[in-house]
Amino acid sequence: MRYCELTLRQPGWMRHPVQEFVREGDAVQYGELLAWTAAPDRGVEFVLFYVVGNRGPYRQALDDIDAVRWVRTSPVDDGTFYSFVCERTREADLAFREAFADLELVVVYPIAFDGSGDVHLSLVGEASSFQQLLKGLPSDVDAEVRTLGEFDHRHGTAASALTARQYEAVQTAVELGYYDTPARADLEDVGGALDCAASTAWNLLSKAEEAVMRRVVSGASG
Repeated sequence: MRYCELTLRQPGWMRHPVQEFVREGDAVQYGELLAWTAAPDRGVEFVLFYVVGNRGPYRQALDDIDAVRWVRTSPVDDGTFYSFVCERTREADLAFREAFADLELVVVYPIAFDGSGDVHLSLVGEASSFQQLLKGLPSDVDAEVRTLGEFDHRHGTAASALTARQYEAVQTAVELGYYDTPARADLEDVGGALDCAASTAWNLLSKAEEAVMRRVVSGASG
């Protein structure tokens, strides 16, 4: 089986109101759609998210969305939480999903959403189906293929192993070029951006790297 890692930048009419909330503010830095179940006879669906951000503003934003029937949140630690949502199925979502089903493609969870509202997802299917999907996307959808290869999903969700502060440190380090080859930033730069000492930045990144590697290895051996 082949897989494709894809980033989609959707136009406003296709984006979910939560994506708009993430784009317009700084309350949420990252989210993962972990699981999804539809109840077509009731016109609703149930969705489970993992979220890095401020739970209060997030909860208020969802309470203000007409399509959301109810939302329940559960804290993981300071700055991360799970969100269990029941919402009305939108026409834009149906059209989006049908495009994948018609091409016999499977979406592999989690689906990630970053602070800009962009969607990062993995698909499994035939290479020809990936090509057809890209050609068939609306002209106002910007699609970036990040990876193509043989499907091998033995690792878990790495980001969910991090605390909110560790995720912020990793995100900052990546954006500054700390992990580039050659590196464009050092620990002093990362610490400055995080408003902490270089030693604190090193500690955050080291613990994050350890957590991610343990998650990857435990998933591969499971």
